[in-house]
Amino acid sequence: MSLIWALILGNWTMNEIMRPERWSAPVVALGYVLVILTVASFFQCVCTHPGAPPAAWRAAALDGAEPCVLHHSSGEPVPPRGRYYRRWDATLLAFDHHCWWIGRPVAWRNRKFFVLFVLYAAALSGYGLVLTALDLCALLQSYGIGNGASGLSLLSLLPPVGLGGPMQAAMLGIALSQMETDDLSRLAGLYVIVCFDLAATLLLGAFGAWHLRMVLRNATSIGTPEEVRYDVGTAANVRQVFGRRPLLWGLPVWLDDAPEGDGIHWPTKPMTKPTTKPESVRESRAETAHSNNCTAITAEVGLLPPCDLGG
Repeated sequence: MSLIWALILGNWTMNEIMRPERWSAPVVALGYVLVILTVASFFQCVCTHPGAPPAAWRAAALDGAEPCVLHHSSGEPVPPRGRYYRRWDATLLAFDHHCWWIGRPVAWRNRKFFVLFVLYAAALSGYGLVLTALDLCALLQSYGIGNGASGLSLLSLLPPVGLGGPMQAAMLGIALSQMETDDLSRLAGLYVIVCFDLAATLLLGAFGAWHLRMVLRNATSIGTPEEVRYDVGTAANVRQVFGRRPLLWGLPVWLDDAPEGDGIHWPTKPMTKPTTKPESVRESRAETAHSNNCTAITAEVGLLPPCDLGG
């Protein structure tokens, strides 16, 4: 987590403090909105209890009135899709995974905030990547790098430096030696931030897309084969994680739109039944009976030839 906060601080430093000219108001406003959404999602994920079954359900489950599985060591009843969390000595509803980033479990009540945190962090990294890359290109072009005048391309600065070959690397060194000290320091900072922004955007984007895909399919990180039956449609699946009000899905808050359901009883899609025709079933039963009769007669007489089941 410290890497994400350091990256946010680095982007803010390069785009707010070290930049000679301030970005336009809409650009700055969008950046602060993404920062606020990212930070709010993180604290909501950490501070919101993942969700536990009520005491009334526990009593009913121990009496056999509710479906559950008893944990092998603690003896605690665990509802469908729940899990006994040993660190807290408690049962959590709709358990997804334990997140080492935040040091907390992600389950029924805080899963929305975790997914939003990853997605907003990826969006913030991508936004910072665009801004710092634009500044990096503008700074280089101000010294004739990448504008065609010096024969250098911006690819010369991609890692590893000198991607364009030895000649490009040598020309790049000459061009950089002509930079002023302040611009050279800013160039180094922009270069580092661009590299880290690119890595964070790709990693967090892929991670967030994977979690969002599981939400759309009503699956969890510890996925089991039986989870397929909980996939009751995209809209219903999303409501069970992000809440009942679509307008609030993108906001890291719970108002009166808590996850649909109670975290214990889950709707399931009807199981697909085989589409065997009645005639085929009757023929199969008749063939089986005929085979059994022939086998019995052969065993009793002992001399009869094998029965021809095809005739």
